[in-house]
Amino acid sequence: MVFGDDLNQLFKGLIGMIEEWKPDTYSDEGQYKQALYLYLKDLQERGRIKKERTIRTEAGESRADLRVSNVAIELKKKIDNKSERDRAEGQIKNMLKEFDYVIVVIVGENHNKEAIDIFKHHLNDFKKEDDFLGGGKKIEVIEVGKNKGKKRKSSNLFGLDIQMPEIEMPDIQ
Repeated sequence: MVFGDDLNQLFKGLIGMIEEWKPDTYSDEGQYKQALYLYLKDLQERGRIKKERTIRTEAGESRADLRVSNVAIELKKKIDNKSERDRAEGQIKNMLKEFDYVIVVIVGENHNKEAIDIFKHHLNDFKKEDDFLGGGKKIEVIEVGKNKGKKRKSSNLFGLDIQMPEIEMPDIQ
């Protein structure tokens, strides 16, 4: 079992490793889960994750996609509409009853940036529910894939598409 600062270090380390992960494009969430599992096992073999850490799939009563010691990892490929987000939020809420640390990995391509922002906002609300979370719970959302959260094109109030020119800044020594 991993406790306190060690668990927090594991959580932060996993976030960094998952942010470095460059998966192929797959048609379903299960393929991403298998690819992430193999990626983490490879990192463990190379010494980036301690050998004594357990890496499992479909772990715990909440059925987290992956588990590294006591950190749950849940992959989500579909969260673009309200029913998909509601289902995902319910799953995360259940995981937080069992795990202190949950990493949500949004996989795939061409996600709606606004949908991801709504999802993140709702998960941040979980952090504010002190009675539910008991204080020490942490959630991190990571987007991986070639087209991380694309913004839908929208025009401004006047219908103008204004782009700011790049400004070259002088080196200050």
